[in-house]
Amino acid sequence: MVMTEKIESRVSLMQYINTVLITLVLAVSGFIFTKVELIERKQNEAGAELIRLKTVQDINTVNISNLHNRVFSLEVDNTEKLKKWIDENYTRKPQ
Repeated sequence: MVMTEKIESRVSLMQYINTVLITLVLAVSGFIFTKVELIERKQNEAGAELIRLKTVQDINTVNISNLHNRVFSLEVDNTEKLKKWIDENYTRKPQ
């Protein structure tokens, strides 16, 4: 009888320990799940922002290329006019 009481008390103690351990494992796994979900959400937001920035960069690159071509064509077309205007409006210093 004494032996069965000791066994029952050990079983009861083990049940409490198991309950505490299971509760701790569930709490830690819930915390980890929450953190992983938060990290995943932040990564998705960062990925979307990177895609947006890449799109803006591509648009700006095309715009700069277009402006470069326009300025270059203006320079080529008006080089003689620019030289004439400079000669007419600036006096050269004697050297």
